[in-house]
Amino acid sequence: MLDIDTHLRELIAFSEKARFAIEVEELTEDVVGELEAISENVVASCQWILAHTSTRGVAR
Repeated sequence: MLDIDTHLRELIAFSEKARFAIEVEELTEDVVGELEAISENVVASCQWILAHTSTRGVAR
């Protein structure tokens, strides 16, 4: 099971990759599909973080 630090690092990496693709306008079908997958991963990571921090403080 991943810890919160790992999830946060993944969120940062996903966000940087998405921002770069948008900035250089490399929005081919492949990139759009990848951004959709990134979005799903961001949501899943946020849900995991909330589930592990909201009931008992910050879990480590």
